[in-house]
Amino acid sequence: MIKPWEIILIFIPALAIAGWLFLSQFNVFLPKQETGANTPKEEKNSITVYPDDPIIGSPTAKITLITFENFICETCKATATTLEELMQKYPKSIRVVWKGVSNGEENEKVHEYAYCANSLKQFYPFYVLAFTNSEILSEETLQKIRENIKIDKKAFDTCIESGYGKQKRQQAERMAIINGVKELPTIYFNDTLVPNMSSLEDWIQYLGL
Repeated sequence: MIKPWEIILIFIPALAIAGWLFLSQFNVFLPKQETGANTPKEEKNSITVYPDDPIIGSPTAKITLITFENFICETCKATATTLEELMQKYPKSIRVVWKGVSNGEENEKVHEYAYCANSLKQFYPFYVLAFTNSEILSEETLQKIRENIKIDKKAFDTCIESGYGKQKRQQAERMAIINGVKELPTIYFNDTLVPNMSSLEDWIQYLGL
């Protein structure tokens, strides 16, 4: 005759195995996390500003806006113009940290060029000319922009060949995905998503200037 405690000992391992098999069904749907020294450190709902991110405006400004933009985005171009007016009005109060992201292979290169231009202290001239020529950002146009801003060709080519620009672009795109960026431009202030602003006055009121 089997005693009650013997029945319990038989069923505990069986239940444990059944539970493991049940839970393992769901593990296949979980994304595998990369490990190692190059694993991304970004956290959801936290927009990281890196020391080598492009900055427009005063580096010591108290107000920091973080913008996810694309050079072929017309709304981004219009917003950039408004923010430029805002920084001209309050030159010591505002800085913009630029996160350039592509929306397809056809415009990856211009954003990678922008990051390399930044590494050579020529981001703002490149930024202005890229938006000015946003409708025709061909390889020929990019070469003309390089010539106009008089950037060191050898140093620039070395930067592009090293993959630095691509790395920075992918870093920004990864951060955009992690934080649920769905449209461009997307702007953050104090880790808070900024609502759509229709005018310079809206920005002044929103930032309390």
